[in-house]
Amino acid sequence: MKNKDRKKSPFRLKNIQYSAVIVFVILLMLAVNDGVRLYFVRQNAKETDRELNALDERVSERRLQREKQLVEIAVQNFSKLAEQYIKDGLPDSLYSVARMTLESNLHISNSGIAFRHGYFPNKVSDFFLFAYRDTDTILTGDYRTLSLDFYNRDWYKDAVTKKESIWTEPYQDYKSGNSVMTYAMPLWDPDGEVMAVFYADMPMTWVKEVSEVRSTLRLQNEKLQHRLVVISSLLILVDLLLLGLIFWSAVRLFQSLRKSEESEARIMSELRVAGDIQRGLLQDAFPVRDDIACFATLTPARQVGGDLYDYHLRDEKFFFCIGDVSGKGVPASLMMAVVSSAFRTLTDRQSKPEQIVSSMNKIVIASNSKDMFVTLFLGVLDLPTGRLRFCNAGQGSPLLFVKGDDEKSERFESIEVISNLPIGVLDNFVFKEQEIQLPDEASILLYTDGLTEARNAKGDQYTEQRVLEVAQKIAQSDNLTPQNIISTMKSEVCHFTGATEISDDLTMLALQYRKPQYSFDRMRSVTLPCDIKHIPELNAFVQDVAKDAGMEGTRIKDLQLAAEELVVNAMSYAYPIGRTGDVLVEAFWDDKMVRLRITDKGKPFDPTALPEADINLPAEERNVGGLGVHLVRMLTDSINYERIDEMNVLTISKLIK
Repeated sequence: MKNKDRKKSPFRLKNIQYSAVIVFVILLMLAVNDGVRLYFVRQNAKETDRELNALDERVSERRLQREKQLVEIAVQNFSKLAEQYIKDGLPDSLYSVARMTLESNLHISNSGIAFRHGYFPNKVSDFFLFAYRDTDTILTGDYRTLSLDFYNRDWYKDAVTKKESIWTEPYQDYKSGNSVMTYAMPLWDPDGEVMAVFYADMPMTWVKEVSEVRSTLRLQNEKLQHRLVVISSLLILVDLLLLGLIFWSAVRLFQSLRKSEESEARIMSELRVAGDIQRGLLQDAFPVRDDIACFATLTPARQVGGDLYDYHLRDEKFFFCIGDVSGKGVPASLMMAVVSSAFRTLTDRQSKPEQIVSSMNKIVIASNSKDMFVTLFLGVLDLPTGRLRFCNAGQGSPLLFVKGDDEKSERFESIEVISNLPIGVLDNFVFKEQEIQLPDEASILLYTDGLTEARNAKGDQYTEQRVLEVAQKIAQSDNLTPQNIISTMKSEVCHFTGATEISDDLTMLALQYRKPQYSFDRMRSVTLPCDIKHIPELNAFVQDVAKDAGMEGTRIKDLQLAAEELVVNAMSYAYPIGRTGDVLVEAFWDDKMVRLRITDKGKPFDPTALPEADINLPAEERNVGGLGVHLVRMLTDSINYERIDEMNVLTISKLIK
């Protein structure tokens, strides 16, 4: 018995060492996962700082111009009514004009009309009427004496002298003590002379609000930077402590289990745990939708492997990928964790396959010390249109189901792909993306080389030809669901290999696309120059469309606010300084839904790729940026961005009820 135990000892030692390595690697996988996430948190913090600096430069000017524009519109609108009252000899009716000016714009605190000396001979020589806010009440009055010398006020003198509408510089109001700006507009008599000045005071209280917002945002950013430094230090410390603890535990385990008869069972148990952790990184909750169905399986050749698949739904886009890490076992599983984490992080902020794959390439190279590489196919399917953009990085060609005139002509055929390099090979490699249009009820099958290279007892490979033959049988069946495609293919390859163990990970991903059927039978459009003074036209257009569609109440306001946010953003940033352009707003609707499509020919900009604001976090922990698109997502039922024919095309939809 002793001799027998002595012979088994090297085997036990080897298994115990392997067990210690596996436990160590599992922790390292989790640390790598945290490291990748921390990298993107830092990048987001830098982006936040840039956004904050940009906000400081533009928020005050944009707010001031918008507030001034609203005041100008109010005064200009009621000036015609005032001139008519004067023409009709109804000067006492002008009090209502001043009152209505305040009622039309909550940002006006005081409004009135000051006539030139002696204009009304039947009244006092100096006639000046006004309306002002007293808490929640609007009061009117007039000055019939020279106790208020309004002729020497800057707004009156400048409007009369220049004979045009003017804005004053900010000054302190004698009554309220607040800083105000005054907009003054001359009113003309039949002889072409200035008979009166129609004015409106705009309080500058919002400046204080903007200042407070700036201070809050800067404080948040400083706290965020500080937290990042603390978190980075803590993560490094925790990783070192945990790695040291695992190393110490592994040594103790090796010493205590060296002569144990249960070492082999313990090692297998720990390998199963590692496999469970790795499988936990894979998606298993497949989408249940009318427009997309998906299913995938991964069968590792060992307890842990290097194959991967993943998918992600965001803003009416379905992101998916399948990949194969070079090598097998633990090193491949670590790289698989890096690639999977990068995919989920990047698809939250980017929509172009070539950009996503390029970023993943840089991350793999930065995390790669073993000259490993990853073959990868990554696709982005625009669900409303069926537009499929993809980037192939050394992976095999997917199979696409093609409908025919009859069942016999229906088939699967390979999608032609560009042979880009695998990721992790060359840092500055330029990946090229491709695009196809999927027909309705299209099915796609993706797989790794573990399928084609599966061997039977004779050593024969399954080959691409056998895969195509089985795919043709599936194409001529009545069941093209992703589950049936994969289960049939897996059953056939298992029948081929028999009892022979697979030598490589076998991964398959299938999806079926059903193009949404819309019955929009009504359509209307408006083209707006890139100037925010046309926003009232946009609001009127959206309101008319929504009412015609049968939308009511706050749902109309929500749609108006969402459209205004997106159109103002396009007007402000789509075109470079010195270049002008238009924004086209098209509306489509039926009895259930209203859809707005906003198109401009400006520089590419995808607002849906901005990091989404987490409003559940405390203010000091919340990232700056992304609130606009977050608001649009809250106010609408869907948002979708596409860059088509050198144009930004942004679509939002909202149910009528």
